[in-house]
Amino acid sequence: MNGYDYEENPQGLTSKKNSEKNELNINHQYIYKLIEKYGHREEKLRILEVGTGGARNLLALHKEYSEKIELFGTDISASALKYASDLKIGTFRQSSADVIPFEEKFHFILMIDILEHLDSEDMAIRTLSNAQKSLSEGGCIYISVPTELNRYSLTWFFSKFYFFKNLTKIYYGHLIQFNTKSFLDIIDTNKLTIIDCFYSFHFFSQIQALLFFYCPKILLNLFLGKRQANNLRDSNELLSEGGHSLLSIAKKALIGVSFPFAILGFKETCMRKNSDFAAQNLHLLLIRADSKVK
Repeated sequence: MNGYDYEENPQGLTSKKNSEKNELNINHQYIYKLIEKYGHREEKLRILEVGTGGARNLLALHKEYSEKIELFGTDISASALKYASDLKIGTFRQSSADVIPFEEKFHFILMIDILEHLDSEDMAIRTLSNAQKSLSEGGCIYISVPTELNRYSLTWFFSKFYFFKNLTKIYYGHLIQFNTKSFLDIIDTNKLTIIDCFYSFHFFSQIQALLFFYCPKILLNLFLGKRQANNLRDSNELLSEGGHSLLSIAKKALIGVSFPFAILGFKETCMRKNSDFAAQNLHLLLIRADSKVK
């Protein structure tokens, strides 16, 4: 059972006033290119995000392509979906990841940092299997998943030490720790074909995560307790709604200081996207194995 509380601490939150285009988000940049490639269709592109949280990713797509796309999202968290619904950008329904509660067939299904949150690899396999059934002819599944146990990555190193080995489970709800091979092994090649693959989150991105995500949460948890640690959300999520509280001021300062590392991390990914050495994220584009579009 996942001890992370997605109702008290929903993920993927954002707001329209804080949704400026992020040129450093590798997932968004890749999906933009896919939409540009297939957006010439007469019908709108139907895009489903499984595990959308507060719809941060879908909002970014809506701001760029609202006339070309129709958005859908699912999540287990009612509180996250409340944020998503309030954005008024698409249709959202509460469900587990391995259930697609829509009759529509989708041109794109997005699974961005969701499969590591599932209870087991069997559930991840079911999630992929059910998603491919909901693809339209020529439709694609885009996956971004942490490969935390890739040799020489930060989390691979942490896994050697008892105190640090469960950091992503405690603070982000990651129940499954993959490496590149173990994730590729769960893909049923009789149902899905990989047509593109690249890697991200190399050295500089991992240093950013250590200094500006993990360390503040560990210190808050140690000195101020779990509640304060949970209130310190990721930099691309909403800040604690405490006005100009000390926590919010400190968080904004951390975001500013971490920005150079974000730039370096993005540049490094662009240069090393074909290298899985010490990479902590895997990105895949898949189509149905029986698809006519290869």
